[in-house]
Amino acid sequence: MIVDPFVSTHGVNENDNGAIDKVAKLWAQIADHTNSAIDIVHHLRKVADREATVEDARGAVSLIGAARSVRVLNRMSQEQAEQAGVSSEERFGYFSVTYGKSNLTPLSSKLDWRRLVGVPLGNARGLTKPQDFAPVVTEWKWPSSEEIAQDVTADQREAIRVAVTNSDFKPSTRAKNWAGVAVAYAMGLDAEDEVQRKRAGTVLRALLKEGVLVEVEERDPVRREVAKFIRAA
Repeated sequence: MIVDPFVSTHGVNENDNGAIDKVAKLWAQIADHTNSAIDIVHHLRKVADREATVEDARGAVSLIGAARSVRVLNRMSQEQAEQAGVSSEERFGYFSVTYGKSNLTPLSSKLDWRRLVGVPLGNARGLTKPQDFAPVVTEWKWPSSEEIAQDVTADQREAIRVAVTNSDFKPSTRAKNWAGVAVAYAMGLDAEDEVQRKRAGTVLRALLKEGVLVEVEERDPVRREVAKFIRAA
């Protein structure tokens, strides 16, 4: 049974721990008597530019204490969208699920991702009434570095190959001439922006794994010692 929202099922002060605890226990009794699982939907306090946690639940904490398992849903942030290769417009259809409390299984910091997909209902009537679409929650996997690299065009790949061939780019992110800068430039990313820099690094790792680029040891012409460089395969 899904109860949405919890606040509509009672008339007590939602900040009163004692009162909310009694309401929660009533729902627990209903679950026992009906031999069913009850999923209570509860809202969060307003959070500014950060991921919400179980501590952000609105009102009395006794509701969280009474629950066996608590999940927190967070919409995909702009930073996460850029890392995953999801457009700014589409990111609102993605959300993550984290477990803030679990009495029956070990807690995990891993994010489970979901995506809202519009499913046609097939109720159109000729040309006068187009069919409706209903949003359906589907499982969505965070793309691997290889999948993200698939979005790199052939021209961009060639530009990266040329760049690392004609200059001495290094694999270390701490290096001034980090190879990710060449990747960022070829893809039109800003290497000074933290999020876009991470994306460039993800693509760089994928291209190394694919064998498009290779890591080699050569004599550094500036420091006059053997160092690691990124070259085109």
